[in-house]
Amino acid sequence: MECALGDIEFISDIIIPRAIGGMREKHPDWFKEDLAALFDLLAADKLKPAIERHMRLEDAAEAHRLIEDAAVKGRIVLTVSE
Repeated sequence: MECALGDIEFISDIIIPRAIGGMREKHPDWFKEDLAALFDLLAADKLKPAIERHMRLEDAAEAHRLIEDAAVKGRIVLTVSE
């Protein structure tokens, strides 16, 4: 698979995005290609996001506080109940 992973740093099996917002604005075509490549890796189970916890959407304010306080090391996934 060929892709333009311009502002992404590879360290062992870890992919670290850099300045993703700036890349989107400066090079929208690269951004689309890179995002597609990242989703392909995610779908193939080759990319493992660090998820700290799942929280209800109703608890979004608490999730935001945890992130601001650096109380989590991974991502927080907000779930919507049906």
